[in-house]
Amino acid sequence: MLVQTGSDATDPHKEEGFMSQSEKLRGRTTQVTGRVKEMAGRATGNNRLRNRGRFEMFKGRALTRTAGWKDSVRGTLRSLRSPGR
Repeated sequence: MLVQTGSDATDPHKEEGFMSQSEKLRGRTTQVTGRVKEMAGRATGNNRLRNRGRFEMFKGRALTRTAGWKDSVRGTLRSLRSPGR
């Protein structure tokens, strides 16, 4: 949950982490969906479903990590742009 205080709370352009949180959530849901598909494929002996689940788990991890990297880059750029340097 994102809570903002002070002057940043009134500026909609400074919603830190909102976009990346939705991207992270999308990644996590993709991972969970993939895990369920993989388990269903194992239970039924369906290799195609199992492999699809593995792919979706990998895709979800990639989405989550990419969102984390974006946060890191944004934080670095923000610190470079801040006055007082």
